[in-house]
Amino acid sequence: GSPPRTPSHTGKELAAAAAHAIKHPRARVEDVLELLPGPDFPGGGQIISPPAEIRQAYETGRGSLVMKCRWETEQLARGQWRVVVTELPHGVSVKQVMEEIEALANPKPGLGRKEVTQEQKRMKQFILDQIDQGGVRDESDRKSKLRLVIEPRSSRQSPEELMAALLVHTSLETRYAINLTWLGLDGLPETKGILDVLREWGEFRVATVRRRTQFRLARVQERHEIVMGRLLAYAKIDEIIKLIRASEDQAEAKENLQKKYKFTERQAQDIVDLRLGQLTRLDGIKLNDERKALESERKALKEILGDEKELNKLVVRELEDDA
Repeated sequence: GSPPRTPSHTGKELAAAAAHAIKHPRARVEDVLELLPGPDFPGGGQIISPPAEIRQAYETGRGSLVMKCRWETEQLARGQWRVVVTELPHGVSVKQVMEEIEALANPKPGLGRKEVTQEQKRMKQFILDQIDQGGVRDESDRKSKLRLVIEPRSSRQSPEELMAALLVHTSLETRYAINLTWLGLDGLPETKGILDVLREWGEFRVATVRRRTQFRLARVQERHEIVMGRLLAYAKIDEIIKLIRASEDQAEAKENLQKKYKFTERQAQDIVDLRLGQLTRLDGIKLNDERKALESERKALKEILGDEKELNKLVVRELEDDA
């Protein structure tokens, strides 16, 4: 077996399961497993564990799954055939399998023993009877297309019988230990079932999007205040330029703007920061268009923040886009 760890999954399936957990706070493990039936390893291979074992591993966060290689029989001329392995269990290499078959064909005594056991002798005889000498070859190409060829001693043998023995005695079939240990919302590592993981991730994502939306709303409000100030200045531009010119310095100009025209502190600061050339070039139509766009965005952001369902919908939409 291998050390326990978190298996990899298909992005689309994982996104669908996470979205389901966000939309349905009372979701059950079986609902999630319909969308996320199990791990999906980059090298392929087959998971042959019964559904109950897969469910148990995902429900408790601990367990192990049995994986086996994918293989096919290639028919050759004159009734000959050979076995070709095209996918291996996760974490198993062609080199490892070839070394294991070699060790079965040429067994060495175990630790502290002088000679090999009866079982090793029987296995050696089986391998020598079944597999052609030098009949295990790695024909994988550089484009990562895996191809492990096993030539039989005689075409009258059964490919199924040959592979059944190799699956038992080599890593062509292996157990993958699962341990879903995660850093939770409390920042501490803990083994959790898949539902808890997806729920906590959903909570984290919703909180992140809420913060981001609040931040954007604050920026929109600030900009809206500035635009309203510039529209006010645009409407009385000549008087305002006169007032600024008549003031001793920026501080006095700012104070006068606030007193006479009811500008807010931020608006007055923005007006005195603009050069006179920029003030005379203010464009009322552009400012009005920007005001409308900001008010529409502000309304949408407030709706999202005011309604948990809308916030969840946004998180799910972004999750689907990412997938």
